[in-house]
Amino acid sequence: MIKRRFSHRLALLALPSALIVLLMSAGPSQGAVDKLLGNAGFERPPDSGPVTRYQAGERLGAWKVVAGNVDHVRSSMWQPAKGSFSLELNGDQDGAISQRVQVIAGRKYHLEFSLAGDPTGGPHQKTLQVGWDGFPVASPIFDTSGLTPKDMGWICRSYTVTAAGSVGTLSFDSLMGGGSFGPVIDSVRMQIGGPSVTRAIPRKLGQGATNQQVAIFGTGIAQDSTVAFSGVGVTVLGVNPIPPSEIVATVAVDPTAPPGVRDVTLTNSNGQSDTCPSLFTVDPSPQVTSLTPDSGARGSTGLDVSIAGSDFQPGVMATIDIDAHASRGARNVKVANPDRGFGVCTACFTVT
Repeated sequence: MIKRRFSHRLALLALPSALIVLLMSAGPSQGAVDKLLGNAGFERPPDSGPVTRYQAGERLGAWKVVAGNVDHVRSSMWQPAKGSFSLELNGDQDGAISQRVQVIAGRKYHLEFSLAGDPTGGPHQKTLQVGWDGFPVASPIFDTSGLTPKDMGWICRSYTVTAAGSVGTLSFDSLMGGGSFGPVIDSVRMQIGGPSVTRAIPRKLGQGATNQQVAIFGTGIAQDSTVAFSGVGVTVLGVNPIPPSEIVATVAVDPTAPPGVRDVTLTNSNGQSDTCPSLFTVDPSPQVTSLTPDSGARGSTGLDVSIAGSDFQPGVMATIDIDAHASRGARNVKVANPDRGFGVCTACFTVT
């Protein structure tokens, strides 16, 4: 099996057109699971290679491979949801893992995990089965269309399971029907009660985006729930909770916010919270270096302009109309991507 690395080229023309919104799911919380599950984020063993294959009967810490084989994938291969590793449930065939969990009989638990798929090969739809005590809980599907190893599109899934005894068995099985390109999981966790985050729309905004609404969906959302984004540069200006399953956050992304993925945390006033790793992404703003042509006469309409630079996104276009009475002289040019990130080129265009 050869795991391929993809790159993709972004469009080279800019000025805003329709906003492109990507619908993704979301989900999990981190600390709660580490207390119940061993090796919840697949950080052990600390394999040195980009991909290490484990066969049925072998172990990754507390997890046991119970069928087929799986690939332990390092961040040099693709972006994990958290930490340095994630687990693909297909090595060169369908694989399955399980772990025995110490629980309290009769209690209901939120089972949460991050889900993505191997974007380097088809089919695009990756399917797995989540099991508890030998019974299927759910069979989620993840679509890798348009995703890359640098943009895995991690979502979170959340399910409720009931402990029949003091020990339960959690399992994840690939349902791909063979092949080397399967579902990928990370950051598995379990907790008693509390809210859960399940998805965010949109899942990306660009540097410089201002007063943008991000709808965050989940369960257990209360009238006093709050939202926070990890890292610096993403500011929550206000929230509008719509209990029990939605909260809308108005956010601003600083032009200097570091690009990359962010965790999203939902917290209720009783202190219960849930965090979905890598749910949200700050995209780099477009960088404009020059325009061709770099000038236009007053009264020009439909002037097609080629804009050179970097970090332009598909869906942006550049067409300039110049009013017949426009003042002559140099103008700044603002280029906006569909994710609302923008860049400014100073005195890049002249009205003649």
